[in-house]
Amino acid sequence: MRSEIDSNQGLKGHLVLLTIPAWGCLRPLCGVACRAVQERPDIVVTFMTLGGLDEKITAECDRYSRNDDDNEEKEGMRRRLRLVNIGGQGFDVPELMSVAFKSFPDCYRKLVLCESIRSMSTGDNIPPTIRPTAVITDCNYHPILQSVREITGKNVPVWNWWSAGAYLPLRVFGPEKYGGLGDVANKVRDAAEATGRDVEEVTKEMTNMKQGKLIVLPGLPAFYDYEWYPQPDDRYKELPMCFYDVFKAGAEFMKECDALIYNTCSAYEPEAIYATRQWLKESGGRKLYTIGPIFPWPDTIFESSKHGLLATDHEVPEYGTPVRAFMDRILASHGEKSLLYMSFGSMWWSESDYIRLYVEILLEHEIPFIFAIASPHADLPTELIEKVSGSGFAMISKWCPQQMILSHPVTGWFLSHCGRNSILEALSRGIPM
Repeated sequence: MRSEIDSNQGLKGHLVLLTIPAWGCLRPLCGVACRAVQERPDIVVTFMTLGGLDEKITAECDRYSRNDDDNEEKEGMRRRLRLVNIGGQGFDVPELMSVAFKSFPDCYRKLVLCESIRSMSTGDNIPPTIRPTAVITDCNYHPILQSVREITGKNVPVWNWWSAGAYLPLRVFGPEKYGGLGDVANKVRDAAEATGRDVEEVTKEMTNMKQGKLIVLPGLPAFYDYEWYPQPDDRYKELPMCFYDVFKAGAEFMKECDALIYNTCSAYEPEAIYATRQWLKESGGRKLYTIGPIFPWPDTIFESSKHGLLATDHEVPEYGTPVRAFMDRILASHGEKSLLYMSFGSMWWSESDYIRLYVEILLEHEIPFIFAIASPHADLPTELIEKVSGSGFAMISKWCPQQMILSHPVTGWFLSHCGRNSILEALSRGIPM
């Protein structure tokens, strides 16, 4: 107990972090957590995790150590960066979000009371520390914001973590003069009451991206709404609440949070950032902080670890060899910029028939490729996966070290769903998308 008391002396800040369990949100938030404890020795971070993501998050955080030989630095980071699993199993995002809504209040209350907190994945008791001074969470987590307000009121600020394009909140939650949909929740409620229709039906109609309407957003060329979502529309599937509630909760979070933190920078999307700051100024004067892009130290990109370089999988048998060894071999046989890297993120998946045909064409033309299929919705036929594995010039894996792949001289192109991490990492390495 004495060592726990000593370790808390001199601490001035305690950040509590929780975001949706998708790697596009989690990976840069790992960087926020690590940079916070590196730059401020008077800050402790409690990073709440869900399901089976602990090892992946731990491996990512380890990459932020400035000096791989400095065990004292790593130990100090680990002591002040506390990973606490608050429940759930597996990697299903909607299911884990529901777990977060149920588990967070009790866990947060223990932190406020300066009690130890139990990590559900390991059973370890995380020792008490000072009371939370700020919470960073996601606009999809309005119930989390409500819990913070109920337990600590406005004494503990809640900051919105956003790891996507700055134009997107403008469109979904912003006023119409900035290209936004306006107050969708109230529009839906009024229309439903006036017509007697179901709010879910009205919500889908009002947010339909295939009406042929022209969309004008700061920093983007004008485009038609159907260009925004060219794939079959599955936005309403597997959400932890009805679509109307998702819009309503997100809009309320954006209004009630104390500040916004975006994983972007003014050099990348200055117009959207400026418009967002104007919108915030007009709606209460809150601050927008842009802190991206967030990457580990460059010399950690080629680190070998069981979480990165091995093509491991939880549901499909392992195929291929370690990714870097495979890429080195393709570099020797095909030359620089000869390999195509494909990844559609940890959640999104297109029509399987389209993807299957594309993979078959790549195989037919003997184009070297690596295909990361992390989405739980991925359903490529087993025989196609085996065909890829046996080709000698292609591989499929559930998890790939994307930054290493994009940094390797053999990589020539990137076929992507254009998530925030993918865009920034490809731009930083000069890889065409």
